[in-house]
Amino acid sequence: IGKLVPSGDGIKIEVGNQTVADAVNYVLKSVPDAVKHFGLSPEGIRRLLEPKIIGMVAADPSVPGVSADKSVTVVK
Repeated sequence: IGKLVPSGDGIKIEVGNQTVADAVNYVLKSVPDAVKHFGLSPEGIRRLLEPKIIGMVAADPSVPGVSADKSVTVVK
C-alpha cells in the first residue's frame, strides 16, 4: 500500500481499495489549487483519507466490499 510508481504522464499510487482510489481522484480533480497550495501529494491525500474511509466502511455493513489492488493515476 502506498507505493509510488511512475505511470505515463502521471504518478500511479497503489492503494488497497477502489473507494480510497476514487476519493483521492475526487480531491485531486475537485480542488487542484488547494492541493497545490497546501503542498499535498497524492500519497499524502491517501494517508489522510484512507483511515477515515476504511473506518466508515467497516462501521457500515450496508457498504459493499471493495476489491484490492486498485490504484490512482495522477496526470501532471
